[in-house]
Amino acid sequence: MPDQDLTIKLACTGRGTHRSTGIEAFHRHTDGWDSGLAAAGLTPARESRRDARGTWHLHCPRCRASVRLSAANMNRLLDGATADGVSQLDLGRLHP
Repeated sequence: MPDQDLTIKLACTGRGTHRSTGIEAFHRHTDGWDSGLAAAGLTPARESRRDARGTWHLHCPRCRASVRLSAANMNRLLDGATADGVSQLDLGRLHP
């Protein structure tokens, strides 16, 4: 994993049906990923959380898109976004 700090924002556009709404921000450091919206300048969506088992429950307050990802799957998603040079993911496009 590179030594460079990196932030990937997770937002939702409802697949293009509403304006972008900040959901969460993930920061990569030398020892892995963590989350925190304030550092990325986003207002938290109260509906999104990480449970005691590490599963992410991500919800859009505008369109109610909802995605659950295990910590391992979230790490793979974020690592893939990093490899592709993506700095923002759209929850609405992750939602089935």
